[in-house]
Amino acid sequence: MKNSKSPDQELQDAITKHIAQVSEANEDEALKDFPFQLLLAADTEDNVKVTVRWPDDALPAQIIHTISSMLHHTASGHWKQPMWQAVEKHGIENDNQMNTVNKILETLYQQWGSLEDMDNAVCVPPRRVFARNPEQGQG
Repeated sequence: MKNSKSPDQELQDAITKHIAQVSEANEDEALKDFPFQLLLAADTEDNVKVTVRWPDDALPAQIIHTISSMLHHTASGHWKQPMWQAVEKHGIENDNQMNTVNKILETLYQQWGSLEDMDNAVCVPPRRVFARNPEQGQG
């Protein structure tokens, strides 16, 4: 006997699939024009998944330089301000999450100091971290 789905179940499956496709498209749109990607994902047990992506047609030297720089900046905490701003942006876009966002920012403030402290910190542009001559091109 063949298991067949009811029309209601088939409709629900189609809706679920469509929502997943739209969600995936939105995620890709958020990363548009950023072909080099370092994505971090975590679950409630602090297990982490790291995904690194780069364009297939990029030169190996460009891939090595850019990905190394991204990993360095993330590990060294140079990108605290953009991370802080991303959390704020999410809160603005999702009003029902503002209390949670405020608690996240409060925790970050306790761990990292104020946003003003981060503004005053020396931040090297990503492409300058591994530059052969760090004095060249600064102005």
